[in-house]
Amino acid sequence: MSVATHLQLSPDQYDAKIRTLIPRYDELIAEAAQALHLAARPIATIVDLGVGTGALALACLGEVPRARIVGIDTDVAMMKMETRMLERAGFAVDVPWRRSPFAVVAGLKTASG
Repeated sequence: MSVATHLQLSPDQYDAKIRTLIPRYDELIAEAAQALHLAARPIATIVDLGVGTGALALACLGEVPRARIVGIDTDVAMMKMETRMLERAGFAVDVPWRRSPFAVVAGLKTASG
């Protein structure tokens, strides 16, 4: 389901809206990215499930700049938004985007399949 359908807003409006829906959103993103340092082995790949505008991917790359991001989302507009954010931040975007329902990624059966 797209952001436009689910939240009735454009991808450009997403970041401002998500901060009103999730308390301390920026702290949450920062903490999640910093948690990468707790991994038992070096991080080579990060899977970004539900890419949003790329805030989490950007924060993760800030902590582990050599990691490869695999972005997975059903919303093509949001995947494009993440690409733009990463490019503006100076990261070379070589992200294998996957347009896939999350249940498929998790290996779960959906009602339709």
